[in-house]
Amino acid sequence: VELEGAENLRRVVQVNFERGVDWIKTRVGGNTAAGVADAYWLYYTEEEVAAMADEAARYGGKIQCHIQSGDTAIVAARAGCATLEHGQYINEEALRVMRELGTVWTPTYISTEGFALPHDDYNTPTARRVAPWILENQRRMLRTAHELGVTMVTAVDTPYGPESVARLAGEINAFIDYGRMTPLEAIQAATKNAAEALGREKDVGAIAVGRYADIVAVDGNPLTDLR
Repeated sequence: VELEGAENLRRVVQVNFERGVDWIKTRVGGNTAAGVADAYWLYYTEEEVAAMADEAARYGGKIQCHIQSGDTAIVAARAGCATLEHGQYINEEALRVMRELGTVWTPTYISTEGFALPHDDYNTPTARRVAPWILENQRRMLRTAHELGVTMVTAVDTPYGPESVARLAGEINAFIDYGRMTPLEAIQAATKNAAEALGREKDVGAIAVGRYADIVAVDGNPLTDLR
C-alpha cells in the first residue's frame, strides 16, 4: 500500500510497535538495480521520516532507512534515522552530516560488487550498466567514511543461505581493502559496532561472560591476515 503524509506514516509505525516489533525499516530513496525507481528520487520528505522516527522513539525503538544518494542520506540522517543502508551514490557531504549526528552507515558494499557477477542476486541489465561507477564511488566513500570517523557496520543485503553469492566475509575484507580499516576495526564493525547500533551490546558483540555468540576457531592470527 502506498502511504504518504506524516500522520499516516506515524500510525503505521504505531501499529507495528504495538504488535511487538523492535525496529522499523523504511526507505528515503529509490533503488539502483531494479531500474524502476531512481536512486536520487526522494521517496519521503524529511518531515515524513522525522514523524516515523519520533513515533518509534515513543516506543523505545528506532528506524533504519534505505538510501542511495547523498541527498537522501542527508534527509534521513537529519530526520533521525539510526542507521542508513546502502549508499551507492553517497557523497562526502552526506558522510560529514552523518558523523556530526552519530548516524551509522551500513554500506552493503559486497552486494554492489555482485552487480557485475553472473548469477548474482541483483544481476539485472540496469545493475550491470551502473556497476563500474558505483563500485568506484563506494570504494572511495568507504575510505572517506573511515577517515571522517563515521561508524560503519557490516551486512550483505542478500540472503545469507547457500544460494547467495554475497558473503559477510567479503564485506569485512572490503572494509580493509577499500576502507583502509585495520583487521581489528573490520572485525569490530561486524561485531561490536553492529551490536551497539542495534542496542544489543549487553547480549552480543563481544566474547564475555553473560553474552552469547557463534565462535569460530582458526589457525593463524586474524589480526595479522583476516582472510
